[in-house]
Amino acid sequence: MADKPRVSRKEHDQTPESGVAPEDRLVSVGAMHLLCGTRAIKNAKFLQRTAPRIMPKQEPSDGFSSIVPQHLLAQLHIPGRRMEILRADVDLAKLLLDVTFPATGYIATDPLFSGTLHFVRVLFTTPNGVVSVTAADIATAVNYATQASRPISKYAAQYGPNSVAIDQNVLDYGVNLTGTTYNDQTLMGWVNDILAKNNWPNSDCIVVLNPLAVVNTSGALSQGFYGYHGRANSPYIFVNVNGQNLTVSDVPFRYSGAVSHEMAEMIVDPLANFVNTEVCDPCGPNCISTYLPYFDNAGDYITTSQTPPYSVTFPFNFYINGIVKPDYGLEPDGSCPKTDIEFACNYGPIIRTDVAPAVAGVGNSIYLFQKSVDGRIFYNRAVLGQAGLGWAVMQGKGLISSAPSASAVGTHVFVSARGLDGGLYLNQADLDQAFGAWGPMIFNTDMAPAVAGVGNSVYFFAKHLDGRVFFNRAVLGQAGIGWAEVEGNGRITSAPAAGAVGTHVFVAARGLDGTLYLNQADLGQPFNDFWSPMGFVSDVSPAVTGVGNNVYFFAKHLDGRVFYNKAVLGQDGVGWAEVEGNGRLISAPAAGAVGTHVFVAGRGLDGQLYVNQADQGKPFSQWLTST
Repeated sequence: MADKPRVSRKEHDQTPESGVAPEDRLVSVGAMHLLCGTRAIKNAKFLQRTAPRIMPKQEPSDGFSSIVPQHLLAQLHIPGRRMEILRADVDLAKLLLDVTFPATGYIATDPLFSGTLHFVRVLFTTPNGVVSVTAADIATAVNYATQASRPISKYAAQYGPNSVAIDQNVLDYGVNLTGTTYNDQTLMGWVNDILAKNNWPNSDCIVVLNPLAVVNTSGALSQGFYGYHGRANSPYIFVNVNGQNLTVSDVPFRYSGAVSHEMAEMIVDPLANFVNTEVCDPCGPNCISTYLPYFDNAGDYITTSQTPPYSVTFPFNFYINGIVKPDYGLEPDGSCPKTDIEFACNYGPIIRTDVAPAVAGVGNSIYLFQKSVDGRIFYNRAVLGQAGLGWAVMQGKGLISSAPSASAVGTHVFVSARGLDGGLYLNQADLDQAFGAWGPMIFNTDMAPAVAGVGNSVYFFAKHLDGRVFFNRAVLGQAGIGWAEVEGNGRITSAPAAGAVGTHVFVAARGLDGTLYLNQADLGQPFNDFWSPMGFVSDVSPAVTGVGNNVYFFAKHLDGRVFYNKAVLGQDGVGWAEVEGNGRLISAPAAGAVGTHVFVAGRGLDGQLYVNQADQGKPFSQWLTST
């Protein structure tokens, strides 16, 4: 199996000082990192509400930091850091003696954002003339946000339902300044005025990009902050733009890291309070060198890397700030996460595929596998009844040329696929653990294999180049016994599919006449000496899975609809019926189960992965994209 070169991971901050031509570097703010200022703003506003003796309700014109330095404001909610800070400032310690900041959480309790982002080009009239971000640069930012909003929304869906639209029309809005500064309170007034004058709903969000010639004293570059999000009568986003002649790819890192960071955090936390978590800070820059997911011209995920855009060696169209997986975010005290950062931040939002997926029930969890169009293998997993953790590149650096196949023996999962050389390869892992290296299975084929956990053993099935069906099996922890032909003299024209009920294994495939056929055996015993027709014609492979004491079969109709049949072990099938939900597939289906709950998945007409599910003996529901 071929290896994909690993992208190097170079430490970087939000203020690159090297690696870029001098004319492309960000405006220097010394050695400090540019951070998200949302937490500092939240803490300042909390003090306004609960301790006006410290932070007056009327924000000073020089910003909150004129009372409490911005870097201290950003950490006052963290008990450990707060004590360090207060030991160094006795006067502030006395004022904050009875102030308790709300605890933070890993998840989102309040509803996520559902609305439209409106980019507003603020025309600042100053003593030096009218200053603004150029119309061309604002248009570029709108283009970027339109493309970036799709993966950001997919990532954010881990925290709850959301919808994001980008207004393609930029609004010009004029303001008058007596100098070249303003603060957050003034900005909130502008946001409310813009909403009222344009009759935009309070569920929408206003985005303001700030030029270098004016300063928002509540989030100044000189204090090390590139932007923040907040809420006036509606959510709003503020971002400092570090230069001109912007591009969507933003190789010099002038604006898109900040825009994507604040978009993502606003979508998950539109109320900008202490309830919903801040989903980007753990992935950078506030906690760590920033993880950046990169995307190509089609909007498809390439990779996630800590390598800054001016140093990567692969082509890309745009990138976004990494978004942390649920349960791996900020600690309850608001401090940065201490473990699993690589797992929590290095993953993709949704993977485009050109083949069928694989599904496997593993302990109390369901695993989904799919091949990206470039041959890499991604997986997602979810505890039954919970949301998925998000797509991650499968360890082992494998590239495959077929659909993957997967199954489990207890809490140990197996994944097999055809490599670039036509041989079959195998990888495996314990539940919730990393996969290892891909090992060759010493079998050449032109189709995907099949895998089934059968009692304490795992069975592998593969189509020979002449159409015969072979199998291999191994007791968990032991080597395979070797490949042998499945009895019955069958010939197939599709990849095989397999599943088991207890210690009884089933294998099915499309025969030479387009009809699906079935064979079966008890663990360690010969298969039947005949293949039984299943009464269904298809143009792709079927799917098989054991569900409780039943076996379920799934098949794609020639018109794309998905049908299923099921049988209690030892009894005839109940007959084919369409899977509820009105789904249409362009790939073979894949199926797996956790206990008596069955999952079926496939590639939809738009190329995305869709999943449906049901309890044993109950109707299926709707087809949902897997994020």
